[in-house]
Amino acid sequence: MLAVTFNALTPDERRRAKGVLLVEWRALVEKVYSGGVTEVHVKGSAMIFIVVKFKIKPDWSDRWLDLTREFTEATRNEPGNLWFDWSRSVENPHEFVLVEAFTDDAAGDHVNSDHFTKAMQDMPQALVDTPEIISEKVSADGWGRMGELTVD
Repeated sequence: MLAVTFNALTPDERRRAKGVLLVEWRALVEKVYSGGVTEVHVKGSAMIFIVVKFKIKPDWSDRWLDLTREFTEATRNEPGNLWFDWSRSVENPHEFVLVEAFTDDAAGDHVNSDHFTKAMQDMPQALVDTPEIISEKVSADGWGRMGELTVD
């Protein structure tokens, strides 16, 4: 079974995707039925979404953002980085949360970059323990609007 979804696209992109020449769709369908295609990915419809919790030593809490500033700036300038945002817990002043996202093909370059390697060497001195992480590929290419709460 082949499913093509357009949920991650803007309405204008969906209209264009649905308006692909019938000849192109027929060629795709023929490949699907012949077993030549098992998946279809719409470019820009997936990203790597990462959330990391860092527990910081109390004497480093006020210096954490300075310690990670070069890493943060370099990562934000990477091709394929969608965002790289730090937050500080309102319940624990020694916990920082990093929310980051990359286009599907950019995450590998990020972890192999010189600034990533340097950050992995610099950070441990300020950490209480190993950070906790959630890293998932999601079918989106950015933030969407919340459906349960709207503001006019």
